[in-house]
Order: sequence, then C-alpha cells, then structure tokens
Amino acid sequence: MIALARQVLAVPALIDVYQAGVGANRAKRLFVDQWLRPRAGERLLDIGCGTGAVIPFLPEGVETIGVDISSAYIAASQARHGSKARFLVADASDPSLDLGGAFDAAYAFGVLHHLPDDIAARLVAGAMRRLRPGGRFVTIDPTLIEGQGAVSRFIVKSDRGRHVRTPAEMARIFEGHDAQLDIRTDLLRIHFANVIAVAVKPAHTH
Repeated sequence: MIALARQVLAVPALIDVYQAGVGANRAKRLFVDQWLRPRAGERLLDIGCGTGAVIPFLPEGVETIGVDISSAYIAASQARHGSKARFLVADASDPSLDLGGAFDAAYAFGVLHHLPDDIAARLVAGAMRRLRPGGRFVTIDPTLIEGQGAVSRFIVKSDRGRHVRTPAEMARIFEGHDAQLDIRTDLLRIHFANVIAVAVKPAHTH
C-alpha cells in the first residue's frame, strides 16, 4: 500500500490532485504568511520547487527563482508559472551553480524528507550561503512525533520521501544554523504532523 502511494505521488499531475484534496493550498498559504513572510522587492529562492505550487501564494513584486533536479517538474512549473518566476533544472546545493546575487529568503516546501542526512545538511548549508545577512531559510516537511495517531503515522510514512525525521533529527540537519522549529498538526484536512524550520543568516559583525 505504501509503495503504491509513493508511485502515484511521483507523477506531477497526480501529486497536484492529491495536495488539493488534502488541503495543501491552505498549508502553503500559512507557510508563506506565517513563516516565510516575503515582501515586495525581495529576491526569493524556491529550492526543490516541484510544480511551482508555492508561487501563486507569493505576493506581487517579488523576484523568484525556482530550482529542481526534475526536468518534468520544471517543465510543469514553467508552463504554469513562467510569467511569475524563473525556473531552472539544477541542484541548489551545488556551490558552482550561479544564481546571481544574494537572496532575501530561500524556502524548501516538502523537500528535506526526500534527502539523506548528508545531502540534506549540504542543501541547508548551501541555502544559507546564498542568503544576504539577515536573510532567512524556511522549510516544511512531514514529521514523526510522540503520541502521533496510527492514521497520521501511516499517511506520513506513505509519502515518497524516505527520510521523514523527528523534530530532533531535523534539528541536527540544521546544526550550526540556530534554526527555530515549529510543530503543527493542523495545516491539512487529514491527520498529519509537519515540522517547520526557520534559520536566519547572522548579520555581519564588525
């Protein structure tokens, strides 16, 4: 059953249908409004942008670059949101990747739980390097918590991501970046637990 769910969610069109059904649009709106908090004039980096599903929830006047290693997802992003953002088939953790100047904010919506610890930590470090001083990196991923019901645990484990982490394990991925973690179980219509991490790049000291 879990294997079948993962295969279904590998198809861009089907993952959009699934997310709409579970109320992911509300989760994206809250993610943007409560944690990312972008403002007009800011430069944003969408890491692992997928189909660009977060783009419609961003305010007018931001400059957004979306990157993903999947050409199928980038094609879908470009077709749907090409007038609002620029999309590249690329690995954001690659330090040789030229994305222009520093970003005011970077975000990864449902990305880190697809990556093993070493690659996830490298992605976090790479995102932090691309930020201006005071810039923020915000992520959201499913998580496993104490007291989590059987239905919620099954749904979380059905995700295509093979590296769903507890909040303590997520904190280790952000080690050295002083991330603040927020656990939420009310973002979707289904029983589900998410962990949101917010790390701010320190301002230069003199």
